[in-house]
Amino acid sequence: MKNTQFVPDTPPDAPPEYGTINPGPSQAAAASTQAAGSNSKAPLNARLDTLAGLYTPQPALETAPLPGEPAEQGWVSWADYVTWGGMMQAFKKKQKQDETRATMRSLIHDTLKNLSDPGALEVLHSCQAACRAHALPFEQLIQEDVEGHTPLYWSILAVCHLPSAQGTPRPSYDNGVGNDILELLLSVPLEDRTIADARSALMLNNANSLFQALRTYPTFEKTSYAETVIGLRGPTTPTLPSGSTPGRVSIVQVEEISDTGVGTFRVGWEIPMWCKRVKVARKVTVQWIARGRGWQCSASIKEGHWVIGIKLLKNSASTPITGVLRLGPLDAKEKVELKYQRRKMETKDHTYDIRLDSVLGGATLEYEDSPYLTPEGTLYVQGEFVLEKKDTRDF
Repeated sequence: MKNTQFVPDTPPDAPPEYGTINPGPSQAAAASTQAAGSNSKAPLNARLDTLAGLYTPQPALETAPLPGEPAEQGWVSWADYVTWGGMMQAFKKKQKQDETRATMRSLIHDTLKNLSDPGALEVLHSCQAACRAHALPFEQLIQEDVEGHTPLYWSILAVCHLPSAQGTPRPSYDNGVGNDILELLLSVPLEDRTIADARSALMLNNANSLFQALRTYPTFEKTSYAETVIGLRGPTTPTLPSGSTPGRVSIVQVEEISDTGVGTFRVGWEIPMWCKRVKVARKVTVQWIARGRGWQCSASIKEGHWVIGIKLLKNSASTPITGVLRLGPLDAKEKVELKYQRRKMETKDHTYDIRLDSVLGGATLEYEDSPYLTPEGTLYVQGEFVLEKKDTRDF
């Protein structure tokens, strides 16, 4: 009689049964969506508590060092990685990241709809910390589109319509909650499309004061290498204290006038270190919003000539324009005048340039002893424009 050995139905080292494995991505996504939906009406702080309880940081999967590198304790070899256990560990980590990412998106989107909630800023800070713990790029999450626009776009619209103490909407930047949230959104490196989208929201609300405030952030209006080398930093305003370091951003003051013509507005700004900036940086640019459009004025050197031009920014409506820029000290009787007239300006057009050496006194602005500059080398610019084609002699 042959000896028989009992063989168990399930070997002890067999992989776990299918039913005991964690839910797949589709089940996890469904569960995450259901949880987000059930919590969407809950207070923001309560949702944070739920997030803290559900998601804890997981240790990153380590791999073997490259040939020639010293081995360290805790490394997992590539051979072990491709085993069942290694694949399950990677799968669970990816699943956890997907769940956390979905929850982060839901929290961020809901928070931007409730900027008046005192806990809104705390929620965003907690999302930032959770993303850091799970190795998720918060700077990307905070710029993903929501219904066709970035979170910065929606937050600008929300801030512009936060009620004032009198209960009326106001496009301002002095509301504590809106201010702090915008600062957080502006603290990460911004993509070009995010900046353009934010500018569209500002134009929609004709919010030049807010636009000028955002321009002072280096993530929103980047500093050129040349400007950094010559020591420009911070904003430049008409009230810059004596002895202060000249700023890289010239704040543009805008005044819209309703009784002198169709779409009339006046602008004014100052450019410290005028000659040095144009010679070193080769281009000095300011931007503003007026009459629901974005505008840009730039001074540059083209083919050896100093020119000053204006253009419409992207997403601005086309318009005819007539106007003048006056260059020189505020109290000067004589100034350099550049007159602009265009039947129709469009965003696809190139900059509408005028050469400085083509107008009376303009060529002197290439030199630091120009009578149209202050002793400190600052150029003051004042402009008046009307959105119609008319005789420039009216200015």
